[in-house]
Amino acid sequence: MLPWEYAIRNLFRRPLRTTLTFLGLSIVVLLVLIVVGRIGGSANPWVEGRAAFSIVDLSLKACSDREGDECAMPWDYCCETDLLPKATVLVKVVDDSGNLVATDARELLQAKELQTVVVEGKAKRDEAGNLTVLAGGVYAKP
Repeated sequence: MLPWEYAIRNLFRRPLRTTLTFLGLSIVVLLVLIVVGRIGGSANPWVEGRAAFSIVDLSLKACSDREGDECAMPWDYCCETDLLPKATVLVKVVDDSGNLVATDARELLQAKELQTVVVEGKAKRDEAGNLTVLAGGVYAKP
């Protein structure tokens, strides 16, 4: 018998164990989040002196992505203001203790506005519904 067939055959033999296994796997999936976005969402997406910044979902177009647009600050997404609140995430880079890193994100990541970043961390929402990712890792695409 193949291992896969054996596993499927025995999957529901012990219902409690199966339920606990699925529950444990679901919790692990919920705890770790990966987000991809572009740095921006306001005229100044950076938190001065801290490793925190806002990113915008890749589905929105920056002003510079629109043909003929001459916007001076395309990273503020002024052309998408109605969609921006639900497509913006605050990223806070934290250390192993969960404390915000006290180095400016531009210096830490060598990143700039409209640069695409991949963020790994834990998500939380505040009472107003704003999403924040406490990032354990950030990769700034060149």
